[in-house]
Amino acid sequence: MASHPESGCILALYRRKVVGIATRQDLMQAIAQNPEWSHMRLSQVVNRPVITISEADLESDFQDGSFLVNQFTRHQIRYLPVVDKQARLVGLIDKTLLLQQLHTLSSARSTIPESTSPLFVSSDELYRQNQRVHLLAELALKIRQSLQLKDILHTTVTEVQRLLNADRVLIYQVLADGTGKPISEAVIPPYPPILGYSFPEEVFPEEYQTLYAQGRVLAISDVHAPNSGLAECLVEFIEQWGIQSKLIVPIV
Repeated sequence: MASHPESGCILALYRRKVVGIATRQDLMQAIAQNPEWSHMRLSQVVNRPVITISEADLESDFQDGSFLVNQFTRHQIRYLPVVDKQARLVGLIDKTLLLQQLHTLSSARSTIPESTSPLFVSSDELYRQNQRVHLLAELALKIRQSLQLKDILHTTVTEVQRLLNADRVLIYQVLADGTGKPISEAVIPPYPPILGYSFPEEVFPEEYQTLYAQGRVLAISDVHAPNSGLAECLVEFIEQWGIQSKLIVPIV
């Protein structure tokens, strides 16, 4: 699944090939007509088959924009996926953005470069959006299925670990006395689990707690680097779990 960042279009993909499309209007209509919409599958909403345009046709036929406008008008569509020779998605053209762009062009025969035009969304950006949307959708669904905090936390670390392809993801709770402990963890072998350990106040000093309470995010690519900002004793402390880099995101 991939989403358009501005217009609310959702594409159903199979091996990067477009197999279905749903607009915001399609989704709103499905929600309005089905009281059990939260249990619906995407396949019940998307439209098939999908009208697409190849990169080759786009390059050879696009002159003043009339070809694309005719495509949108003839097929009564709002979005036109662009595919490569193997029919894999490489981008998406939005009718509204296309018309806006054409309106601002000073020359009737100007082309619209991908690097400067907002109407074309690259496949890499679509893939990143897909990952974010997929993670949030799965988290929302699984959290809805269980009101148990333990299950919710386990789902969160598991799905974030899968999305980031990380060796370890954990949720750490700072207690009132300054000490702390991991309360949920997803870790791959051979790294030893941290869950079940309690940590002294020195692991999260009060000044750090204040910064994280304000929403500070900290990314350290190499804990051994001189500019990591970590005390040598802390580096030695985390080495026992094989931690070489880390990303800390507060939950406030």
